[in-house]
Amino acid sequence: MALEILTATTEHVRQLAFNIRDKDKTEAKRLGLEPHRGLFAAYRQSLFRKSALLDGEVIAMWGVAGTVLSAVGHPWLITG
Repeated sequence: MALEILTATTEHVRQLAFNIRDKDKTEAKRLGLEPHRGLFAAYRQSLFRKSALLDGEVIAMWGVAGTVLSAVGHPWLITG
């Protein structure tokens, strides 16, 4: 088993979008978002974003959304 922590890419978003766990899907839907769109929005709005890969498969993504000039960040985590 090989675990890697990498800077997240849009390819990681695509891979994880097919495997988002049910609780994360439910949370996104309650916020009025389709899960894959919510994941991409979180990725796009983040200044810091990482992916965890296990044997080459994306199992989680996380980051902190916000702006450079803000003192407040919005952390997020999505798992597969």
